[in-house]
Amino acid sequence: MKASLRIFFFWITFVLLRLDFYRGNSCGGVVKAITVTNTPISGKRICIVGGGPVGLFQAIILLHRDSSALVSVFERQPERSRTVNAFGIGISARVQQSLSTVPGLLEMVEQKCVRGKVANLISRTDLSDQLRKFLTSRYPQCKLCYQEGCHSIDFDQHCFTTTKGQEVKYDLLVAADGVNSFVRKQLVQKKKLKERHYLSRLKWKSLVMPPQTCLEPESFQPLLHKDLVTGRVLAKYPKGHIFLLFWEGDKNPGSIQTSDDLKEMLQEAVQGNFRTKINPLKRLFLSSEQALVVDTNNTLVFNQAAIDEFLAMPPGKSHTVKVDRFHDDSVVLVGDSAHGMYNLLGQGCSCGMKSAQILSDCLVVEDINSDSNAAKDMDFHERLVAYTKRALPEAHAITDLNLIGNLFRSNLLLKLASLPLITIQNVRKKGIFQLIRKPDASYQDIVKSNRLIVWLAKMAWWLDRVPAK
Repeated sequence: MKASLRIFFFWITFVLLRLDFYRGNSCGGVVKAITVTNTPISGKRICIVGGGPVGLFQAIILLHRDSSALVSVFERQPERSRTVNAFGIGISARVQQSLSTVPGLLEMVEQKCVRGKVANLISRTDLSDQLRKFLTSRYPQCKLCYQEGCHSIDFDQHCFTTTKGQEVKYDLLVAADGVNSFVRKQLVQKKKLKERHYLSRLKWKSLVMPPQTCLEPESFQPLLHKDLVTGRVLAKYPKGHIFLLFWEGDKNPGSIQTSDDLKEMLQEAVQGNFRTKINPLKRLFLSSEQALVVDTNNTLVFNQAAIDEFLAMPPGKSHTVKVDRFHDDSVVLVGDSAHGMYNLLGQGCSCGMKSAQILSDCLVVEDINSDSNAAKDMDFHERLVAYTKRALPEAHAITDLNLIGNLFRSNLLLKLASLPLITIQNVRKKGIFQLIRKPDASYQDIVKSNRLIVWLAKMAWWLDRVPAK
């Protein structure tokens, strides 16, 4: 009888230790988590450089897996640094899948989302705010250092110096500092990391607009104008719109300099009746003027502060970054620092969070390769090698898939070659835009299903790309 009771209490204790128990609601109440603390990262000093969405998500998921890890986040910008014209990020099915790995996190993010026709949308600023609130309320032991970036790194001593002169020791340095990553540049210079970094000739900016009577609240319609290569209208939380504009050339589209010039250009773009019955594939071969049908009843309302900021801010650039590995010794790359890409398919955040999730799996989960005994014997560096092996092929695949945008503005020959292929794949329901919305479809499989289209896109990209300085 006593033996049976001991076995019973043993199993009860085991279950309680292995499960996470949360008290309170999942969207902002005081919630306590019990996590396993006997993992390869227990007590390890993990420093994350970059406090954007991917960096904050990386901190959350690591602490969710092991709350005894000593996680610090260093961000060059101020904590409350805000821009009027924060661009929108799609909370696609893939992003939802990643956020759902931490109970309550998706619900917290969705508080600031607006429902869109393609995916729920949230501004980058609001996404970072919600992730930070979740992190500080759930894991107050995490150290957040704002206005303190990375100034120099001593890879041999596992130490870096911040922009405030602080020397920080680390067991693992996680670079989540964006497409122009300082950490990645140091790895290229000092650790022979192989990098291919190119820019498109396209520039972009986003502009926040008040609610418009002439636009649908959940609009995702294009903007057509002779000075734009492309443009989109996105929904904004809690109301309003975001205009996302892409163009070639100067600091601003059409070399506009005054707010009146910008207002006139946007008014002309919105007056285009983009709900005409022109086939989307046929529109590829039409000029902006040909596809434009004027409706003078559409009158826009502007936010002057957003207009002024738009004109003053430097334009964003479209990057493609590929590296030969995501790790070196005790350093790893995640998010745009590892795999910068065009944003046509809206997969930058999705792929970044997935790489953060894979890294946490490789660092914490014992059974990495379906061989628990071998996994237990893996040292820290071997786990980083496993991370590269799992994350890099998918990242390279989605980077290639995003190049399809070059076909839409390439020369006529490439358009004619790609058009029947795109049509056939769409009829077969294996098109890139169709498959990308399915969270269980791997990026590599999508490339295989559209390999000839991707090859043509690479040809167009080769003609368009500019080496990054």
